[in-house]
Amino acid sequence: MAIVAGTVVVLAAAVGIAVRAGTGGASTPTHHPTANPTAVPADRVLDTDSAGVWGVAFSPDGKTLASADNDDAVRLWDTATGRQTALLTGGNGDPDKSRHVVTFSPDGRTLAAEDDNGSIQLWDVASRRVIATLTDPQGESATSATFSPDGTTLAVASFWFGDNGGIIAGVRLWDIATRRNTATTPTASQFIFEPAFSPDGRTLAYGDGDHIRLWDVPGRRLKGPINAHRAVDAVAFSPDGKTVASAGAKVNVQTWDVATHKPAEHFAGGTSGKVAFSPDGRYLAASDEENGPTATVWDARTGKQIHAFGSATGYSVAFSLDGRTLAGGGSDGRIHLWRL
Repeated sequence: MAIVAGTVVVLAAAVGIAVRAGTGGASTPTHHPTANPTAVPADRVLDTDSAGVWGVAFSPDGKTLASADNDDAVRLWDTATGRQTALLTGGNGDPDKSRHVVTFSPDGRTLAAEDDNGSIQLWDVASRRVIATLTDPQGESATSATFSPDGTTLAVASFWFGDNGGIIAGVRLWDIATRRNTATTPTASQFIFEPAFSPDGRTLAYGDGDHIRLWDVPGRRLKGPINAHRAVDAVAFSPDGKTVASAGAKVNVQTWDVATHKPAEHFAGGTSGKVAFSPDGRYLAASDEENGPTATVWDARTGKQIHAFGSATGYSVAFSLDGRTLAGGGSDGRIHLWRL
């Protein structure tokens, strides 16, 4: 079945680095009454034949979907036909080496994904070859990565264990041209699952306990944090850069005014994992790591819930550049496509 015009949702998820229990003072999930969401059947299902899919990302032209799964594999899919076009690495069925990171450069020529050792490999999409490996100088393991809007920098969130066994995490910025680590943010005491660049590339946001840290990229320093008073695992900037959304274990999604640091809108209807704005800023979507649904879509301006999808545990969401498709998460090892 071909993907037809309109907005589509892609969901992918699994069980993996789910060491989120007890994250920074997380509160008990709160579910507020909302209108019944519209039931939307899956238009397409892409089966990885794995125990779960951890990450999905669309190429800028929307023709290719990359996935990272629990079969230690990074795969490429044709979004028009649903056919798997490449198995870049893995597929050996080792759940201890599951892949989590996939992200395309803004020009679509490069795909960043982690290898078996937790380093980041840069793949040439056309030739399907590794062109560089970004190895953390301290041997840290990558948990997520994102390109700057101009494609010159890759921010890689990674973690290691301290002397007392506690988690220590940070974000390293890599120059894509020179393959050099040019800056490192101050450390956090939890996994950093989803840092985000502002649309102008001058600010990098990431979660640290119950705060959203704002890193001045040109100045290489922290700006005043946003005190979220709730667990923050993942963040996403709105397309205009005026608000930032936060998601965390056992708490609802919330948006914040970047200028004033005050709450902007509360998004009721389930706890969350990762968040994404549609390119036009109209929608906000989040995966649900607690009790389902797999993903929820709201009106970003009003907070009104529009759709809820699936019942499997959800871990990731990401819209395609044209806004017609949203990528997200399911623990059944399949990538589901839904039309809004």
